[in-house]
This record gives sequence, structure tokens and C-alpha cells, in this order.
Amino acid sequence: MYKFTVPPYLWGKEILHCSVNSIYVDGSALDASQINIDQAHIDIHDVDDWSELRLEVLVKDPEEELQNYIVAGGDHTVKCVIRCPATRMRRANKFKQCTDGWSGNIDLRREYFQGVVEIEAFSILNDHVDTRLDEGKATRRGERLASSPLVKLHLDSRPPVPGRDIRSRWVNFAESELEELVSRKDSLSYLEHVNVEDPCLYLNRGVSGLENLLVNVRGKIGVNARVRDSIVALIMSDTLRSWCAAVFVHASELEDPMEELDERSLGLLRDMARNTIEKEADESKISRWCRSWKEENPAFVLQQIDRAIHRKLTTARKIEGLCKEIEKRIDD
Repeated sequence: MYKFTVPPYLWGKEILHCSVNSIYVDGSALDASQINIDQAHIDIHDVDDWSELRLEVLVKDPEEELQNYIVAGGDHTVKCVIRCPATRMRRANKFKQCTDGWSGNIDLRREYFQGVVEIEAFSILNDHVDTRLDEGKATRRGERLASSPLVKLHLDSRPPVPGRDIRSRWVNFAESELEELVSRKDSLSYLEHVNVEDPCLYLNRGVSGLENLLVNVRGKIGVNARVRDSIVALIMSDTLRSWCAAVFVHASELEDPMEELDERSLGLLRDMARNTIEKEADESKISRWCRSWKEENPAFVLQQIDRAIHRKLTTARKIEGLCKEIEKRIDD
């Protein structure tokens, strides 16, 4: 049996730039107010029922680096690959060269796509090239010459999950106009809970490497995944504690918290109650915590909440750790 080894070659990772310029819903252009674009994330989950989306996409070589990865005499094609993890749909569209780069349309039928659609551009070698001219570059048909950073199109919003689904924003704390963020310029995160029913988690883009670690590191095994999981646990621990405290402050102003608290706040407290070891009904625990806070004993309540958060996060991490170990053994 012959063993063929694929030689390494130069390729331009993320030197291309992929942008969605226009979105059409069932033939009509989507209003800009319905599109929320934050760097590589496009959110259109507020758009009501639709059957087909058309994305007008432009791929550029902004620094004109692509030619450095193409061997003499080589010809290439630019394609956009779209993937939908929820439905396992995968497709590639060939783009045409234009004045600004390469342009094309991506059509998405609702029945085949949900959740998040990932869009990534690639430059691909069209034909085999004489290997004597390779200069350490790609020479075989279909080999990738360059790629773009991933663009994520969010089609659906996730249902609220206590302690997990919190509105978030990436901001450089040191450059923010909010005094609360500037004073915490070295912090990883800050939970703003002026509206206790809909808090906002600010994540500090000014901390070097944090955004890349939390947004781009994938998988469950490896050093980067372990660092990411530890940082997420740290942020969530502070976030849950702060959010719970805000809910208790609000509850102390109500005559009957169990009846007057909104469902999301109650859901958060029920989640905490389920993660305590006391054999007591969840509703009873929550009522007791609200009374204690109102009676000016917040230290006792926060102690209970801290234990619940620790139990919640460590239990989840133990399960994830077990899954990783099983996956690793299967791979070995």
C-alpha cells in the first residue's frame, strides 16, 4: 500500500475580508433598523416569518496579499462556504470577480436553516501546477490558498435560560463613555442591571486576547478550551451573584415578591434554589431569601447564593470534564 504525504504549503489564513452588504427577505430589502451588525456577527432574529433570504456578499483582499500565496501560472477561484450546525446543511457558492474583489449571492431557505449560519470565504486553486515551480506554495487542484474570518448570521433568538442567556456587548472599558466601565478598565466584565428584568453583560474588549478566546476558540479538548472554560466560569460566577443581588434589592421593595417578580427574575432564583443542598421546596427557599434580605441580612442570602453558584458551575464543569475524557479516549 502506498502512503502519500501532503506537503505543507504557505496559505493566507484570514487575509480575505467577507462582508454582507445587503439582505433581502422574500424579495424585499431588509431595513437597516432590523439588522444588528457587531463585527463578525449579524443578528436578524427580530425579522418575522420568512421563507427565503438572499445575502449580497462581497469578498475583498484588502491588503492585496493573495498573490503572495499563488504559484506562478496558477489560477484561483473564490468561494463562500456556508454551514448551519443546527441542521447540518453545508453549501459552497462560487463568486465572480468584480471591481472591488469578488461578489455573489447566498440564498437561504427557511426550511433548511435555523439558529446560526456560518459564512467563510476561501480562495481555491483551480488546476494542478508544475510542482517544480511550487516555491513552497499550493500546487494541487482544490487546495486552499487563503481564507476570511468567520461571519455568523443569527437567524433565531435563544429562549431565556436563567443564568445563561444574558444580553451582552463587547466594549473597550477604558474608552467607554460609561463611568462604571472606565472605573473597571482592568476587569473582564461588568453587569449593568438598571432594568433588573433585562440586564446587560459588558465584556471588556480592552483585555488582550479575551474576545478571541471567548468568541473563536472552539472544541472541548485542549489548553485553549480549558482556559476559555475557566474564564467563562469566572465571569458567570460574578455575573450571577450581581444579578441575584439586584433581583433581591428589587424584591425587597415589593409586597409579595413571589407574585410580583417577573418570570425571568423568578426563573433565576429558582435556578439558584435548585442548586442548594437544603431539602426544602424551591418556592420556600426563595421566600426565605427575600425575607432575610428585607430584614437586612443580605450577607446570609449572598452566602447561600455563592454556594448555589459554586455548586452549579462546578457540577456543570465536572460533567463537561467527563465528556471531554470520554471523547479523548474515543479519539485515542
